[in-house]
Amino acid sequence: MTETDKTSITFYGGARIVTGANFLLTTTNGKFLVDCGLFQGGKIVEDKNRESFPYDPASIDGLFITHAHLDHVGRIPKLVHDGFRGKIYSTPPTREIAELILIDSLGVMEKEARVTHKPLLYDENDVRAALRLWQAIEYREPFNLTPLATGRADNLTVTFRDAGHILGSAMIEFSVQSQKILF
Repeated sequence: MTETDKTSITFYGGARIVTGANFLLTTTNGKFLVDCGLFQGGKIVEDKNRESFPYDPASIDGLFITHAHLDHVGRIPKLVHDGFRGKIYSTPPTREIAELILIDSLGVMEKEARVTHKPLLYDENDVRAALRLWQAIEYREPFNLTPLATGRADNLTVTFRDAGHILGSAMIEFSVQSQKILF
């Protein structure tokens, strides 16, 4: 069995719906998420934000962020609240913008909660905990993920490539041997 036979991508948002980007990349090196966004666009869609994640957040080895729009970062504090303890990776501007976006969206959710009497998805402590897990990586600097998960010498590397979307946005390239997956 080759490395590609052991690799899968599962779409939990951002497919068949524009918002809520959340993709699970499973490899022999571990489980990695790309984006963890908020679902937006009306009550039915937004109710998805309150559902449990379809995977165990504690089983995820790392989270990679393509850019800081709310539909790509908005559920990160919920992921942390629900047990995620891995590292979060993005470019430096994405981390800085995401911090502002998450704090601002928390304020909006607090105002809505006073009207709807629904509990918050997360609180300020969850935002701060997520930011402590966050590591900024520069564009075009490959880094090795192998020590994070299995410790195997499969040489899983990740490189952020400029996406030209918003400040800090990146395409994320995962490489194992001669195989590449680009988000």
